[in-house]
Amino acid sequence: SGATGTIAHGGSHLAKSDTIVTLTTPTPNATLYYTTNGSRITDIDAPAVRRVDATSTTYTITRTLEIEQRTIHAVAIGPHMRPGPITIAKVEVTPFRVLAYDQNGPGTLTGGAIPATSYYRKGTRIWSPDPSASGTTLRLSDSGTTTTRSFVRWLIIRDTSTCSAGGGVDFDVGTSAPMPDSNRIMCAVWSTPSSLP
Repeated sequence: SGATGTIAHGGSHLAKSDTIVTLTTPTPNATLYYTTNGSRITDIDAPAVRRVDATSTTYTITRTLEIEQRTIHAVAIGPHMRPGPITIAKVEVTPFRVLAYDQNGPGTLTGGAIPATSYYRKGTRIWSPDPSASGTTLRLSDSGTTTTRSFVRWLIIRDTSTCSAGGGVDFDVGTSAPMPDSNRIMCAVWSTPSSLP
């Protein structure tokens, strides 16, 4: 079974969180044999085959930064019985979502830094970071010689777009929103260029 119920023989399950898979058999005093790497069970003594001397066992598929896809092959063998039909099921666990930050412009940053990439589960509240929280203003100077711009806010876009393409949704410092079911990029938005002092 997964996060939302039982996976039938030959079925599949898409999970969006850590998932506990349960293998059971109604055969009393049976031994369970199973693989989780997609390999077929042709020899119960093969290295990939796990043996459990019980009629029920569980293992966890942990959500990571990558999609976890598992094909499970399982069989139960009772006392003085031949192996029954092999059960096959597929489980896919979606990854954490990525929130990346983009300087959004050439030049040299002073007074702070663009935050590092972060990872969230879908629905987790994400906050718009304040680059000037330390009391200094984040500035972007082009070529370090002619103009400078001050940080104003963030613009949040899908990771299939680019900051220069425009669009997106303004994300003011100090506000929050739920992490959607896709990756996002926060683009720095700068004030109108002004001459360096």
